[in-house]
Amino acid sequence: MMFSLHESGSLLKFSPIIAALFVLLACFPCWAVPSEPTETGAWAKLPSLEKTEGFAGAFAGDVEGKLLLAGGANFPNAKPWEGGKKEWYSGVYQLDKNQLRWELIGHLPRPLGYGVSTSYQGQLICVGGSDANQHYADTFSLEMKQSILTCKELPALPKTIANASGALLGSTLFVVGGQETPTSTTALREVWSLDLAQADGVWKIEMPIPGSGRILSTCGSNDEQLFVFGGVELFETNGVVKRKYLQDAYAYRPGEGWRQIADVPHPLAASASPAPTWKNQLYLVSGDDGTQVGKFSPEHRGFPNSVWAYDVEKNDWTEIDATPAPRVTLPSVQIGADVYFLSGEKTPGIRSPENWRWNLETEPKR
Repeated sequence: MMFSLHESGSLLKFSPIIAALFVLLACFPCWAVPSEPTETGAWAKLPSLEKTEGFAGAFAGDVEGKLLLAGGANFPNAKPWEGGKKEWYSGVYQLDKNQLRWELIGHLPRPLGYGVSTSYQGQLICVGGSDANQHYADTFSLEMKQSILTCKELPALPKTIANASGALLGSTLFVVGGQETPTSTTALREVWSLDLAQADGVWKIEMPIPGSGRILSTCGSNDEQLFVFGGVELFETNGVVKRKYLQDAYAYRPGEGWRQIADVPHPLAASASPAPTWKNQLYLVSGDDGTQVGKFSPEHRGFPNSVWAYDVEKNDWTEIDATPAPRVTLPSVQIGADVYFLSGEKTPGIRSPENWRWNLETEPKR
């Protein structure tokens, strides 16, 4: 542990008792006296993941007051522009907020990433996803029983999917869009729902989303409606699969169907998901606007740092803040007024081990 002993350029003078106390504290392991997060207005930097560059497409949730981060992918040996291959992971990490340190506590059934995840009654629910070879329809929950990570199988999706989005509305988890296989040339319009409160629940087919099929959209919800923002449409031209970045947005009310709402101010995909919500507003934090497709570091300037707020009652958008850590393909976990953004993709092919907390009650410093 390091202590600063300088003030105004001169060495502070300590009594022998105080000096001895500092020496005693310095002998403890680093976890004995946890450091405080780095504060940046409404944002606080949390401990980084250790011994990894971080992950894109990980699952995450709140399990009994502790953050879990599971799976995901990165390029461990060489970057894409160097011919490197993406690798998927199965590790499950836990952040004990009292110790402020991440710990590897177990593994997923297989390496997996780019699925949908949510927190529900002390469980992390994981849906779909991919590995290096295929997409999956699996659904399962992770929870802690007597400090041991356990995995429970849940009903599988009707289709294999990855790169979908989803959000919890009440006890019902909705999954929107995605890509059925790694070689699919179009994205899905399908929407599925699973009532997690029903022990014998099964996935139901809901009305498909209007407009284009999409991957990497951002879902969110309030107490009454499901919202879907932007994403990417896939289409094939001369045997090549191309992407169109979307800015259309929709709201879904169970029993009534879909309606189109105000477009996102510009095309945006892969924002932190699900979209945080507070006082009848939903937020899109960072994301990929599609203006730098095909660029890699150092030509890639990084993703937008914007935070856009959608007002449900006014049906309009306002840019309210700027994130200090623009990332894409990362999960968000909301616990009350605190939203946690875990790892993610800093620029194409480059991950980040950083983790941040955004407090929605704190005035932003811009």
